[in-house]
Amino acid sequence: MEPLLSGRRKLQEGLAKLNQKVVAEAKQAKVRLTTVPGVGAFISLAISRPR
Repeated sequence: MEPLLSGRRKLQEGLAKLNQKVVAEAKQAKVRLTTVPGVGAFISLAISRPR
């Protein structure tokens, strides 16, 4: 059971780091869509980034 819990812990840590990077990037974006209710960092970046 410990290997599963350890793997889960590492996955959560990695996701937390990724989330921090995305939030930081969204704060630096020219269009601040995160101020709109219901729009988070991921959606804000997806909308504001050129394709």
